[in-house]
Amino acid sequence: VLVFCIFVLYLIRLVHDSQSSLDMRKMDIALIVFALSTLLATITSIAPRASLRAFSFYAVMFLMVLIMVNALKTEMHIKSLMHIIIFAVTLASIYGIWQYVNKIPVDPRMVDLRYSRGVSRVFSTMGNPNDYAAYLLLTIPYFIVAFLESKSKKVKFLLSVLTILVLINLVLTSTRAAWIAFAIGVFVFVFLKNRKLIPLVIIIGVAAIPFLPESITSRLRYVGKDSSSVYRIDIWKGSLGMLKDYWFTGVGLGPEAAMELFSKYSRIKTPAHSHMLPIEIWLEMGLTGIVSFLWFVVRMVKKSFISIYSTKNAFLKNVVAASVASYAAILAMGLTDYVWFYPRTMNMFWFNTAIFLAAINIVMSEKASQDTLCKEEIRK
Repeated sequence: VLVFCIFVLYLIRLVHDSQSSLDMRKMDIALIVFALSTLLATITSIAPRASLRAFSFYAVMFLMVLIMVNALKTEMHIKSLMHIIIFAVTLASIYGIWQYVNKIPVDPRMVDLRYSRGVSRVFSTMGNPNDYAAYLLLTIPYFIVAFLESKSKKVKFLLSVLTILVLINLVLTSTRAAWIAFAIGVFVFVFLKNRKLIPLVIIIGVAAIPFLPESITSRLRYVGKDSSSVYRIDIWKGSLGMLKDYWFTGVGLGPEAAMELFSKYSRIKTPAHSHMLPIEIWLEMGLTGIVSFLWFVVRMVKKSFISIYSTKNAFLKNVVAASVASYAAILAMGLTDYVWFYPRTMNMFWFNTAIFLAAINIVMSEKASQDTLCKEEIRK
């Protein structure tokens, strides 16, 4: 409702401000095709009511992206939004530390206590540690961008402290997939910023392994052995079995539609979702959905390289690199979890996408202006 009201206000602004626009082309053609795939999956669903509910979330996300890519026209717009995100994540992180200090009990459904005794799993305001970890993966890059952008030593020190606070929260979620995904995100960011530093990052990472706390090493040691791992493997087997029958059309938008049939393909009766983002998209939306999503990801990576190497604007370079890093991290985590299950995390994913697209659009706009000026000078 809030996003719809913002959209209406933006339409009113279009009438009174000639400089404002609502250009669908700024969203990227692959994203538009993916959006149409969600609509098609809703229409052809085996569970229309559940799919209509899921589509309402997707529709809000796409509407939000449309507004943001048209409204974020300058560096200052992106910086302001980035600072708001940092402030919000800091508050969530402080609450996460409060949970740890007060020893909020671990939900036994979230961790196998036979292998992970004494493990703490903070979830802040999210209600689920895995969901909170995904949220942190999507937002940590903005702390790095703000740090690199700042010229003040005091501000850099403050941002360093806040970044450490957020990273502590990521560790305290005890989400193994998120830890590995974070390492992948760091690697991608360093690769885009300065490839010469990659060997140093690898050496530091390997050297840090012996100093990891027991709470981390114990969780990593039992990957594939504890009930959480075995449960996921069983779900993946059932999901792949279902995918053989519905690989082309899908069963309908939203995890509820897919899970209605799940008992026919697995001994597990009713899991919440398939625990893997690509499989879930394919199950729900069929071939059109998974192909359009992968097409969109490939196009975003391609555009990011073009943008980074075609602009001298350090801030926009950092935003694009951070966006790609957050994509790499969240998609890596998506290989072991359905990171869009909670609308709040899915919302942050598309929020990042809008900032990503806005930064690319600004770079491309500046490049087009420079090319026009060059042509005019050549003509003269």
